[in-house]
Amino acid sequence: MSRLRRFNRKVLRGIGSDSDNDEITFLPLDSDEQEELINRFEVRSQSKDNQYIQLLSVAYLICCGLFILLLVRLRRKEDQSTNKRLALFSINSIVSSLIYLRYEIAKNFEFFKYRFQLTTKRINTLNCILLLLITWQVTEEVNMKSMQFLFHIPLLLFVVTFLTRKWIRDLDRELDDLRGLKYKFKNA
Repeated sequence: MSRLRRFNRKVLRGIGSDSDNDEITFLPLDSDEQEELINRFEVRSQSKDNQYIQLLSVAYLICCGLFILLLVRLRRKEDQSTNKRLALFSINSIVSSLIYLRYEIAKNFEFFKYRFQLTTKRINTLNCILLLLITWQVTEEVNMKSMQFLFHIPLLLFVVTFLTRKWIRDLDRELDDLRGLKYKFKNA
């Protein structure tokens, strides 16, 4: 038991400071201090997540605006029906990705006599179908490399959205795990 105490003192000295004095500057936290530290982590994490979501939302809106400008420019030309359709699909895909990034939706609707539930998962399914249609039509019908790249931007934005949401969920799960690791100071 005394070896364990000596080991704990060495570890605590190493964590506490780089000086060579024998004082232990780091002490274990009691339950209230642990909860306060976890709450600070959580608040800082949520504020950073909100900043990143706001930044990505602005980027998505800019991309959507560029596709709207492309659609208006293509509207004047008669032979660009494929590019018009792809621009409309791209706008819808970007808006769906933005909805998935910002909101968790679960809403019931009634349309005539039919009831259905609109969820984020269903919006993602429709977005994936749109992205498949875009990719299929771009590879089949668009010859210019710059236009092919442009019409793959919604796919890139969807991947960014998916990864961002995954990282946010993982961080929330890790904070919950951290709450489960709290210890009582008197028993430690």
